[in-house]
Amino acid sequence: MRDAFESPASEPASAASTSPRELLGPFDPPANYAFEPEFAEPPPRTISQRAREGHFERQRTRLLNLLLGVGVACLAGGELPVVMQWARFIVPLAYLTWIGLAAILIWAVGCVERAALPGPYRYLKRGIPLVARVIELVQAPAFRVGQASYYAFTATG
Repeated sequence: MRDAFESPASEPASAASTSPRELLGPFDPPANYAFEPEFAEPPPRTISQRAREGHFERQRTRLLNLLLGVGVACLAGGELPVVMQWARFIVPLAYLTWIGLAAILIWAVGCVERAALPGPYRYLKRGIPLVARVIELVQAPAFRVGQASYYAFTATG
């Protein structure tokens, strides 16, 4: 019986040097494999309603609604006489109208960006799907110029 700290010298040299890729052999996808329904059409595809109701879209809609609400509330509140009196003592209240206009401007830019750019749906709209086998996921440092390093998962196959 081999000890846990014992050298694996008794194993054959071919088994120790074999990579997982060599052990698994060539990759062929299953014969009955079909891509998701979003990829049935040729690119450029339309974004399905199911994808538009996802988490990202709900979050973006919530943010745009919040910006519009804050902008309208600031515009309406900035003209109230009581707010103008309080603005003498609380300085940001004097700029409430400008804050509201800035929020509405950001909302408008967000709406234009949402309509014009595919954003996270770019892969669904123009991407080419492929089947791959992932042998291993490795968490390794990733570097960006001018930023601190962070760790990201890298797939090997």
